[in-house]
Amino acid sequence: MMFIDIGNSYIKVAEYDQGAWDLKLRVPHSQLDEAVHWMTMLTKTGTRFLASSVVQAITDNLNRDLGKHIQFVRVADFPEKRINYSTPQTLGSDRVLACQGAYSLSNGKSVIVVDAGTATTIDYMDQHGVFQGGVIAPGISSMEAGLFQHAPELPKVDRIRPAIWPPKSTKEALQWGLTGSYQSLVRDHIQRFLNDDHTAVIWFSGGDAEVLMNLGGIKSKYHPNLVFEGLRSVDLSRFIESKP
Repeated sequence: MMFIDIGNSYIKVAEYDQGAWDLKLRVPHSQLDEAVHWMTMLTKTGTRFLASSVVQAITDNLNRDLGKHIQFVRVADFPEKRINYSTPQTLGSDRVLACQGAYSLSNGKSVIVVDAGTATTIDYMDQHGVFQGGVIAPGISSMEAGLFQHAPELPKVDRIRPAIWPPKSTKEALQWGLTGSYQSLVRDHIQRFLNDDHTAVIWFSGGDAEVLMNLGGIKSKYHPNLVFEGLRSVDLSRFIESKP
């Protein structure tokens, strides 16, 4: 069994082997055809895939090309009592699975999960394993892309928050406006959850998580593969033989 995480920008495939994740493939959506060819070759050896996807077009392509060899975990596959969300039909399975993965690693404690990708999600799962919702915000790469698209004369800057305040140069002003603002946004939402549940374990994941790892006063853990952990923790018996 291999696991697939299809996010807003990348397709990732991994295998869990001897207690560790082995990332087999990470490609942008533009390389979908190459990814499908590689996965199709694996199906000839009996490999099956359990997947999470937030991109319906890619889901449709993989269902068509891999058929019975792939199964997607949907929010609807979770018991209703475990999803406390007004519009579950619009809820991305990756958000629930990332929380489920963190919850499975936290010995039954509630979790706050920050997945820092193209979009940044900050979600909460309580001590009973109930997904309670959260925030969707721009990722730092999206913030940068939006700013520089509309203000192309501004210089590109490293993702650090300067020690000096107030900023005394355009470079420092941009670093505070981008990295500083992004960190403040995430910290503020984490704190709102902590105000209600100070025992929650905070987890960071996603490609841009390193920007957030040193938020002052917040003790956290990091795991690069929380969605994969969530997929691994679901009841596989419900999926392995579910496709004709």
